[in-house]
Amino acid sequence: DRNVALYGEDGYRKLALIFRCVGITANAIAAAHLLVKEDLDGKEETIRDHPMRQLVVRPNPQMRERRFLSIVGMLTTVAGFCVVEKVRSPAGRVVELWPLRPDWCKQVPRQNAAPDWEYRVPGFVEPFRLKAADVLHFTYADRPDLSPYGAGALEAALRELGLLNTMTDFLKAFFDGGAMPVYGLVPDLQPGERMTQADVDLVRDKWVRRHGGLQNAVEPAILQSIKDVKRLSFDFDELAFTDLRDVSELAICQAFGIPPGLVGVRFGLERNTMANNAEQRRSFYEDTIQPLWDRFDDILTLGLLTEFDQRPNVLLDFDTSDIPALQEDRNARATWVVQATLGGAVSY
Repeated sequence: DRNVALYGEDGYRKLALIFRCVGITANAIAAAHLLVKEDLDGKEETIRDHPMRQLVVRPNPQMRERRFLSIVGMLTTVAGFCVVEKVRSPAGRVVELWPLRPDWCKQVPRQNAAPDWEYRVPGFVEPFRLKAADVLHFTYADRPDLSPYGAGALEAALRELGLLNTMTDFLKAFFDGGAMPVYGLVPDLQPGERMTQADVDLVRDKWVRRHGGLQNAVEPAILQSIKDVKRLSFDFDELAFTDLRDVSELAICQAFGIPPGLVGVRFGLERNTMANNAEQRRSFYEDTIQPLWDRFDDILTLGLLTEFDQRPNVLLDFDTSDIPALQEDRNARATWVVQATLGGAVSY
């Protein structure tokens, strides 16, 4: 069952990889400014003083544009959806935008119309009722049943998230409990001879003192008075701990649409180079963030722009000119220009 609070508690705030993936996605969404443009016979001109642009720059007294977009991106990635309240002036004009906690939001279905929302704030007996016209409703991805709660990347990674949490908890408990010794010493005793606890402690302490620690690892151990060494437990390679963790981390990266090298998981770092790092960043923006910008563009155009401007030639656009990963490769262009010049296709 959906449990947004659990997503945050056991996923976003508990597992470093999930925290990193959510942060990268949210910050990437907020990296582009939202511009209002006017289409003049095929040429788009930015309307810098447009009232919607002024609202987005300072959506409420506690946020500016990038933090607002980052929070919306974080909530949709974790919970699958985000409801933003439109606060209106006495004249009915939208003057503030406030992201609401998804775990306090509940849809109120309406026939052949977008749902209204109940916002259940702890401490208040009755929930606040928000009409569909007074909210912006964002989703990370659509569900097959077209549920307004949408589907988030974290939800898609729940199985792997649970496995990684279990493995991490097991490892912590393993060491908290003192761990199981990998080897045991079998003393060379005569038939019927037994060692007292004092003798056992003496042999163990001498062994640890003489052969324990990295500084003694290169010296051969002389097994005088020791008849055998018994294997008592498995190491983490034999438990396939590393490989299993790699598989789960890769699955989580796939759910979020983030190349492994960008989040620093072991599998990605082993195959990462400076050359493909730039390509991974570009791929991340083109394959993961651009579709999210398109979704947010639709929601903001239909749900907010029309509050300020009804002209059909006025549109929204996410400005990506300051995002290095999406800029043209100047080195590649320089090579082409040199070749074209030497070939006579381009002159000085």
